[in-house]
Amino acid sequence: SDGQRVATVCPHQGMVDGWPRCVQAKTSIRRPSCCGTTCQMVDGWPRCLQPKTSIRRPSCRNLQCSKATTCKMIQGWPQCVHLQPSCHDVHCPQGTTCQMVNGWPKCHHNQPSCQDVHCQKGTTCQMVDGWPRCLQAKTSIRRPSCVDVHCPKGLGGCVSQVC
Repeated sequence: SDGQRVATVCPHQGMVDGWPRCVQAKTSIRRPSCCGTTCQMVDGWPRCLQPKTSIRRPSCRNLQCSKATTCKMIQGWPQCVHLQPSCHDVHCPQGTTCQMVNGWPKCHHNQPSCQDVHCQKGTTCQMVDGWPRCLQAKTSIRRPSCVDVHCPKGLGGCVSQVC
């Protein structure tokens, strides 16, 4: 014997030529069922062995992340990390808009503009330091003429803008 055990069985009747005797078990010539391994012949016998794999660098292609996470390479290894929220993920109340602040979405009150302001007659809206203001309407910039000047009686007419 070469140190290997050989499976033996007793025949159903238990007797061979009138004597109890053990005989070598018959082995089927089926391939063994190998789960996660591959079947290879070793010393004439089928065996389940770990498949030889080439050493591949890990990547995000080999990793499936759950919802709300994404794969990122961290120190050479793929890891699932939570998605950074953006303004697309946030619903701001009316009168506010979303802006990213230090990488996080925040709802800020809308800065009013002249479109939001109704000014009284004789005033116009102008933005002053980022805020809408109603200011006295400026007359068109033109040189004054005699039409703009009213001279007292007895002084004659307007001559070169002097009464």
